[in-house]
Amino acid sequence: MQGLRHSVAGREKGIMFARVLRLLGALIIMLPPSPLTGLDPHKAITQYGLDVWTRKDGLPQNSITSIIQTRDGYLWFGTEEGLARFDGVRFTLFNSRNTPALAEQTVCTLLEDQSGTLWIGTLSHLVSYRDDKWTSYTLPKEYAGRLSYCLYQTTSGEFWVGNRKKVGTFHGGTIEDSRDAKGNTINGAMAICETSDGSAWFASRGLYSLKGGAYSPICVTPSGILLSCMVTSPGGAIWFGTYGAGLGHLEKGRCSYLTTRDGLASDLVSTLLFDRNGNLWIGTVDGGLQRLSGGSLSTLTDTNGLSSSQIYCLYEDREGSLWVGTNGGGLNRLRDGRCTTYSTTEGLKGSFVQAVSEGTDGSVWIGTNDGGLSRLKDGKFIANYSTKDSLSNESVTCLLNDRYGVLWIGTGGGGLHQLIDGKIRPFPRERGYPGPLLFTIYEDHAGGLWIGTDAGLWQMRDQRLNRVSGFGESPICMEEDSQGTLWIGTNHGGLKGLANGQLISFTTKEGLSNDIVVCIHEDETGALWIGTAGGGLNRLQCNKLTRITTRDGLFSDSVYQIMQDARGNLWMGCNNGIFYASLKELNQFAEGLVKSVKCVSFDESDGMRNRECNGGGQNYALKARDGSLWFATVDGVVRIDPEQVATNTLPPPVHLEQLVVNGRVVGGGGSGFPAVLPPGSNRLEFRYTGLSFLKPLKVQFRYKLDGLDADWIAAGSRREAFYTNVPPGKYTFRVIATNSDGVRNDRGAWLDFRIRPHFYQTPWFYALLTLPVIGAVFAVHRYRLQRVLELERVRMRIAADLHDEVGAGLTRIVIVGEMLQRQLGLSHDKASELASNVADISRGLIDSLTDVVWFIDPKMDDVQSLITRIRRFSSDILEARGIKWELSVPEDLPRIRVGSDHRRQILLIVKEAVNNIVRYASCSTVLVGLELSDGRIVGEIHDDGQGFDCRMVKPRGGGRGLAGMKARAERLGGTLSVSSEPGNGTRVSFAIPLTTHRHALARRVTSPRT
Repeated sequence: MQGLRHSVAGREKGIMFARVLRLLGALIIMLPPSPLTGLDPHKAITQYGLDVWTRKDGLPQNSITSIIQTRDGYLWFGTEEGLARFDGVRFTLFNSRNTPALAEQTVCTLLEDQSGTLWIGTLSHLVSYRDDKWTSYTLPKEYAGRLSYCLYQTTSGEFWVGNRKKVGTFHGGTIEDSRDAKGNTINGAMAICETSDGSAWFASRGLYSLKGGAYSPICVTPSGILLSCMVTSPGGAIWFGTYGAGLGHLEKGRCSYLTTRDGLASDLVSTLLFDRNGNLWIGTVDGGLQRLSGGSLSTLTDTNGLSSSQIYCLYEDREGSLWVGTNGGGLNRLRDGRCTTYSTTEGLKGSFVQAVSEGTDGSVWIGTNDGGLSRLKDGKFIANYSTKDSLSNESVTCLLNDRYGVLWIGTGGGGLHQLIDGKIRPFPRERGYPGPLLFTIYEDHAGGLWIGTDAGLWQMRDQRLNRVSGFGESPICMEEDSQGTLWIGTNHGGLKGLANGQLISFTTKEGLSNDIVVCIHEDETGALWIGTAGGGLNRLQCNKLTRITTRDGLFSDSVYQIMQDARGNLWMGCNNGIFYASLKELNQFAEGLVKSVKCVSFDESDGMRNRECNGGGQNYALKARDGSLWFATVDGVVRIDPEQVATNTLPPPVHLEQLVVNGRVVGGGGSGFPAVLPPGSNRLEFRYTGLSFLKPLKVQFRYKLDGLDADWIAAGSRREAFYTNVPPGKYTFRVIATNSDGVRNDRGAWLDFRIRPHFYQTPWFYALLTLPVIGAVFAVHRYRLQRVLELERVRMRIAADLHDEVGAGLTRIVIVGEMLQRQLGLSHDKASELASNVADISRGLIDSLTDVVWFIDPKMDDVQSLITRIRRFSSDILEARGIKWELSVPEDLPRIRVGSDHRRQILLIVKEAVNNIVRYASCSTVLVGLELSDGRIVGEIHDDGQGFDCRMVKPRGGGRGLAGMKARAERLGGTLSVSSEPGNGTRVSFAIPLTTHRHALARRVTSPRT
C-alpha cells in the first residue's frame, strides 16, 4: 500500500497537493452568489439537512447504483430491482413486470443525451426512453454482464460505452470498438470525460487521453490499480478516484494522490462530484461521504447521520441539493437550509438550549439545560464550561454580556454567576441573593441590571442586589421602552410597567389575550409587541391593546421570541418553528386596515434539527451585531441571517402522470394519454405532480377542467383531481403549481380529450325524439286550452242562470212584498213590518247574488270591471249617508286581466274599509284611490274622520275587521296597513301582486258591464 500511495515522490506530492487545496479554496471564495447557491461551503457538513428514503418509502430496493435528473425535472434512480422515477413525494417504478423493455432489472448506469432521451444501462441491454416510448438494445457479450460501466456523450454528439476492458461508440443499436489513429483498440474505460482543449479522457488502469487520434497514457496507477471515477474541476483540472490508491489529481501532466494518511476516509473511492460552489464530494466504498472544501476535509458517515457508509453514486440537482446513493442504505439527500443549527453534533455540550448572548468579540455564548455553557466563534465551539469550571449548576437559564465585558450567568437551581477574565465566580451572597432559580437578566439603557427570579424582581445598585418591593409575580422577560418605562412580562401575572417607581398593569381584564407574557419588543414607532403562551401576539400602543391570533393569519398562538430585522419584519419563535410577518402589515391589521396577516415559516425542511423553539425567559433569542438572528430550540441553537434568506426562483415543472376513468388507469405511466374516451366515461381522476424537491410537500396546485369548471380550483398540496357525472363533450384539463416560495409555473400541464356519447346522447337520437315530444307537448297544450275554455263556458252559463232564474225569482219576491206592504197599510202594522223585512232580505240577497255573478262571470276578469264595481258600491253606501267621496284612477290605466279570486278579495277589502268608515269614522269626505304599479294593484281608502289609536285596537278573528282585511291581502301575497291617529282620520293602504295577462285565454277583454 505504501508504494501505491507514493507513486510520485512524497515530498513533491505534499507540495503539489497543498497548492491544489489552496487553489481549490480560492476558487470557492471567488464563486459568485446566486438565488439557489447549493450547499454552503462555510457550513459544517453535519449542518446540512439530511433526508433518507428506503424501500419502506417506495424505493424498489435499497442499493442505488445511479442517479440523474432529466430536463423535465424528474429524478431517476437505478437500483438492482429496476428503475424508479421520483417527484419528491411519490416513486413510480419501472421493471420487467410493467415495462417489457426492462427485461434485465439491474440498472448499472443512467444518461440523458442531447436530444432528451434517457438511456438506461442494465447488465445485458441498453434501453432508451423518450416520449413514453421504450426501446431495448442487446449489448454485445464483451460489454454485457458488467455491473460497473459508463455511458458518455461528447459535445460533438458521439455516444461512448465503456467498461474495464472495452470502449466503443454506440450507433443505431450497435457498438463499434473505439480505436486510435493507428487502429489500436482503446483498453477500457470506467469513466470518460472531455476537457476544454477537445481531448477525451479515459479512466481505467490509469488516465489516458485521446486527442486527434493520438491515444496516450498520462498517468498509470501503480500495480495496475483500477480507476473508478473521474471529474473535471471548475478550473478544468482532472480529479479521479481509485480502488486502492485514494483520490488522484492531475496537474501539469503529473499525478498526485490523497490517501488515508492525508485524512481521506478510505482509499477505495467510488464516486466524485464537484458541486456548483466548487466543493469536491468524495464517495467511498467503506468510509462514507467526504467534502473537500477550502483545503480541508470533513466526513459524514453512518455514525453521524448517513444511512450507510458505502457510497455508490452522487448527483447534484438543479436546486442545489446533493443526492447520495448508497449500498444497502437507500437514498440520502443533503440540502442547504435557510437556518444553520449548532447542536451536539457540532460540539455543543447539551442540545436543549435555554439562553443565547453575544460577547464583545462577536462570539456567541450558549446556555443549555444539562450541558452548561458553551462559546461559539466563527462557526466553531472554542470553549465549554461546566461544574468542573466552578459553575454551580449545568442548567444555564439566562445570560447577559454587559457593557463592561462581564458575562452574567443565571442558573436553574445554582443561583447567579459571573464570568470574568475567563473564570466563573458565584455572585457573593453577602451582596444579595436573588434565589437559586433565575429566569432573566436584563441591562437597561443606563447600564442598570434587573434580574427576574422565582422570588420576584431584583435590581442591581452599587454592586448589590435589592428586591423590588411590591412586585409579587415571577418576571420572565423585560424590555425598557424609549420613554424609560421598564416593561416586565410575568408568569400568569400579565404585563407590568415600572416607571418612576409607579407600577402599572395589563392583564386579561384590560384586554391582554393571555396572562403568561414570555417576550416583549418595542418597534421604532414606540408600539410594544407582546408575545404570550397561547394567546398569540398583542400590540400595546397609546394604552390600547390589540390581539393578533391564528384566526387572523398568525402562524402560532404561542409566541416565545420576538426580534425585528432590518427589512421591517418581526421574527418569532414558537412550538411549530420560526416565522416572520411584515411589521407594516401587523400594524395595518391592528388599525383595522387589513383583515388578516401573512406569515412565512421555517422548520426542519429549512435546516432546523427540531422545529420546537424554547421560551419562558429573557435570553431565549438574540439579534447579533451582524444582523443575524439566533433562536433557542430543544435541539440546539438556530441561526438565520434575514439578508441571506434565498428564494427558490425556479418554477416547478408540472406533469400530468395518470388519467383514471371509472376506477381504471387508462393513461400515463409511460403509455401516453388517450385523446378519446369511450361512452360512459363519467368518473375521472387526474393524477399530477409539481417538481420542487427542496420542499415538495409545500408545493401548491390549482386545476381546472375547461368545458366544466368556470374558475380555477385551489387543491392545496393535493396531487389528484376528481370529477363525477361528467357528460360527453370536449374538455381540456389544466393544472399549475407554485413552489414553497410562491413562485408559480403558469404554463403548467394540460390534456385535451373528448368523451364520446352513448347512442341515446347523440344529436340524431334527439332528432328522432323531437317529433313525438313536440306532438305530445302540443296535445297537452291543446287539452289544457280546451279545459280552460270549457271552464269559462261553465262560468258564463252559471252566471247567466243565476242572473236569469234566481235573480228573477228574488226580484218577484221583492215586488210582491212591496205590494203587500202597501195593501196592508197602517192598520196592520205587524204584517206590514214582516212584509217589509221580506223585501229587505230579498234586496240583500239580490245584492249578494249580483256580487256572486260578478265574481264568477269571466267577462268581468279585468281591472276596469273591478273599478266599476268599487265605484257603484261606494256610491250606494257613501252618498246614501251624505258623505262626499272621490274615486281616483289613472286615465291611461291598461286593460289588464284580474282573476276572479283577486277581484273578490280586493272588493271585499274595499267594502270592509268603506263599511267601517260609515260605522265609526264620523267623516265628511272619503278618497278612494287605485292604480297599477310594477305588476301590483295598489289601493288607498282615506277619510277625514275622528280616527283612533291603532295601539288600542285588538284584532278580531273570523275574517272581520282589520285582521280580516290583512288576512285577505296576505292570502294573495300582498300587504295591507292601517294608519290612524285620533282627530286625523284613517288611511287603509294595500298592495297586491297580480297574475296578469293582456288579452288572455284566446279572447279579447270586453268592456265592463255596469
